[in-house]
Amino acid sequence: MIKLPISSYRCAFLAIVATLAASVAAIAAQEPESAAPIAVVSLAGYDQWHENVAMIGELSGSPDLAQGLEAMLKIATANQGLAGLDKTRPWVAALIPVGPLFTAYVCLPVDDLDALLDVVRPLTANISTDRGVYKITLSGGQAVYVARRGDWAVVALDPATIGRAPADPLALAGELPKKYDVAVRLHVARVPQTLRDLILAQVDGVVAEQAVRRPGEDEATHAGRRTAGRLASGMTKTALTEMDEVTVGLVLDRSVRRLTAEVLLTPKEGTSVARRWSEYADRAPDESIAPQLRDAATVNFCSWSSVLSQPARNALQATLDTFRAEALRDVERSARPERSELDRRLALSLFDLADNLPTSERFEGHVGLIPRGDRMAVVAAVGMEPSERRTAQAEQLAAALAECYPGVNVGVETVEDRHGKVRLQRLSRPISEVTQVAEDREMLTRWFGDELELTFGIGTRHLYFAGGYDGRNALKRILAASRAAEGTTAPRPLECSWALTEGLRVIASLTDRSAEDAIVRDTAVLEQSPGKDHIRLSAEPAERGIRISLELEEGVLRLIAPVLGTLGAGY
Repeated sequence: MIKLPISSYRCAFLAIVATLAASVAAIAAQEPESAAPIAVVSLAGYDQWHENVAMIGELSGSPDLAQGLEAMLKIATANQGLAGLDKTRPWVAALIPVGPLFTAYVCLPVDDLDALLDVVRPLTANISTDRGVYKITLSGGQAVYVARRGDWAVVALDPATIGRAPADPLALAGELPKKYDVAVRLHVARVPQTLRDLILAQVDGVVAEQAVRRPGEDEATHAGRRTAGRLASGMTKTALTEMDEVTVGLVLDRSVRRLTAEVLLTPKEGTSVARRWSEYADRAPDESIAPQLRDAATVNFCSWSSVLSQPARNALQATLDTFRAEALRDVERSARPERSELDRRLALSLFDLADNLPTSERFEGHVGLIPRGDRMAVVAAVGMEPSERRTAQAEQLAAALAECYPGVNVGVETVEDRHGKVRLQRLSRPISEVTQVAEDREMLTRWFGDELELTFGIGTRHLYFAGGYDGRNALKRILAASRAAEGTTAPRPLECSWALTEGLRVIASLTDRSAEDAIVRDTAVLEQSPGKDHIRLSAEPAERGIRISLELEEGVLRLIAPVLGTLGAGY
């Protein structure tokens, strides 16, 4: 059982009460034209949270965690617990406009308000009543007002706000209580213009600061900062003018022991954002290597497919220009002047090839880590518009690499993907020729085998890269599988997956002994939930916008549950 000082319980309970009443700030003098909320918060009922905590306790090896927190609550409330509170229904809070600013109210489900007031009475300085509205004066002197409306208790910072709460708070929350344990919905379109102007003024101020050239700063870096600032300003203005709602929710699915966090972005209908995002639902089936790479990359897989606005493409180009300038400066500062011209040619060849990225409206790519015994191969693909110039650029890069690193073996072969021929260029060098330091040779051999290998391929619509152990053969197999496959569903805007158990096993075989023990311990925890050790991040079209999701499976929860349990016990 968790044992803590009684003063800690009282402070915690007072903090909860104060937070419910006063978490959102100021009240202006004038009344708003509408009481429609700017933000709505939904919190699952007490019983549901109790079950969630019990599951976290079980996963963390602290099966008494929920009972311990229950005991803490009883001590803080003189053994009354939460008498009067309906523990089965959710809590609802709202942020509403008052002139240019805001106030808030919280709706607590109750079956006996008097009993609930008796629970908090010992923790307050005074409780008085006036025409059905209770004034609760906290120990610090702050006043909170409470009134019953049906089977709800409305808590606010002033009596007038209580009257603006709806008779049915669940109607205000909509589907949030059914989908999430805790959720916040921000109605961006209802944000007062005065606040919009304030936010934009702050952003414009930061952009103006970034536009000032710093001492010793080259033009490319300065231009990159200016472009990034303009992009941030444009994105903020777009969000404030074209977004309708932003919803953030968290749910713990106890049936499958999975934690999911979601962000739902909903633009106003007819806006440029809505039109651009609607393209995701109308795309053709995926004809890249993504489906086959996903199947092979059982350690890690990431895929993205974005529609870039012109400002975003400009920002990407500015970023590449900044990196190019930094790389050339590093070459100039190099301690090896005899190699500076070779290194400079290599850097220019690399960035000339990368300059193809901002020319396409769609930014698409895929990367995966593929287990190869105790080692890993990495395979990647980047989508680009068809271009004969790109083939020449890739060949120049290969030539620059070979010239920069004498002794590198160069091999060329032709394979095919779904769009035609792919020219594969393989650069390799025996590890025995890379370094004469025994420890370095041993480490490189553990990672890569007997030779270092880099392969890149030039296709009609994609550039391919492969490295690690046996990366070239892994890429060839994936290209062959993609050529034989038919079109799949449209790719998601973003999809990433990490399998922790397999990844940690490979890492353990490649690291030194000092890190291996910790990895072995974490792997043992993950193995208690076989096949349920993934972290997944995705973005996909929703009914009116884009949904971004982060999922943690049972094994991952086992890893982090002790931390969550410690946080719970720390109150």
